[in-house]
Amino acid sequence: MHGFGGEMVNGNITIDSNWVPEKLDITQDVVDYVNLTPDERWAFDGILSYLTFLDSVQTCNIPHLKSCVTAPEISLCMAEQTSQEAMHNQS
Repeated sequence: MHGFGGEMVNGNITIDSNWVPEKLDITQDVVDYVNLTPDERWAFDGILSYLTFLDSVQTCNIPHLKSCVTAPEISLCMAEQTSQEAMHNQS
């Protein structure tokens, strides 16, 4: 497939313009996390929780903003952003 097409992974079609959890090897991340100092873990956990929350807020609010947009090309971009934010929420 071309453009935003992708391959099948666990019954889902991946999107080439975005990463998906199935294609990301986090084996080393798990090892690295265990070796973080308590302060580094606190910072990492805080940043991760903030970014996760931000993705969920964006996913919920972009459609509300999109309802005010009349230009089809802008509306399409916002729909794609909503889709990508939803993928981030899944992971």
